[in-house]
Amino acid sequence: MENEGYDIDVLREFIARCEWKWARTMEEVPHEYIYRGRCALTDKEFYYFLNAQVYHGIEEWWGKGKRPYLHIDGYKYWTMGGYGPENRTMNRQKEFDEFNVFEWPIPCNYSQQEMEIMALTIVKTFGKSVFEAGIANGDFVKMSGIKPENYYGVDPAKKAVAHFRIGAAKFYQRCSCKSFEEAIAKWKNGESVVIALFGTASYLMHQYLERLNEIGGDYCLMFYREGYTPDEYKEMHHMGYTKSDLHRMFPRANFYNHQKYITVSSQKLIWQQPITVPDLFSQ
Repeated sequence: MENEGYDIDVLREFIARCEWKWARTMEEVPHEYIYRGRCALTDKEFYYFLNAQVYHGIEEWWGKGKRPYLHIDGYKYWTMGGYGPENRTMNRQKEFDEFNVFEWPIPCNYSQQEMEIMALTIVKTFGKSVFEAGIANGDFVKMSGIKPENYYGVDPAKKAVAHFRIGAAKFYQRCSCKSFEEAIAKWKNGESVVIALFGTASYLMHQYLERLNEIGGDYCLMFYREGYTPDEYKEMHHMGYTKSDLHRMFPRANFYNHQKYITVSSQKLIWQQPITVPDLFSQ
């Protein structure tokens, strides 16, 4: 597909060919990068990419100034300079806030009963404070009966946070508009069980999921099964993790196969009633 000044399919091939390195020393600014001369692109290909980003990207604010960002398939790409040989690094960051295109409350890809099962099971199994990645409609808080002092949630969509604060006024200070990755300082101490329910975990960067495993804390994460994406979210961009990916990232975890999801848990889950949804927890 030809855009003004560049072919997006050519850039897609460049992107897929490269091994994007995680900026590990900047954990709270989650992004990846490639470096000209040390990646799979030739100089000519890198400059093609750079030209598209510098001259055809969308101007957006960063700090006190603006810079052009190139948006492709759920990521935004940028550099710190202009079109020239001194500009050698191409950065990218996942579009964490892409769900902000929806009006809240968003369509649910689970029933109220399914959320109740998960919420009560998490509370019973872990018996500790909860850090929730992706608060969505705030249903975990509603179904679990958790107290504000035992909960903290994040969501990169501003509309999600605004809706949550209206619906759960006592939790106003117990959430923030950040991605799971940007909020690493809140969960990497391992004091809370980290949860991401009904496919939310499929949108999280693998480097931060691996960090979660490394710290040895508790977690209960629900990923989409291979080949499944809710119809409502077809235009969103999840990571497409396979079961083998999950076993690699969480080699000592407990796995539960559901009809549409895979639950990965640091503890053996103590399933709670009511379990009346057909096939939801079939192995």
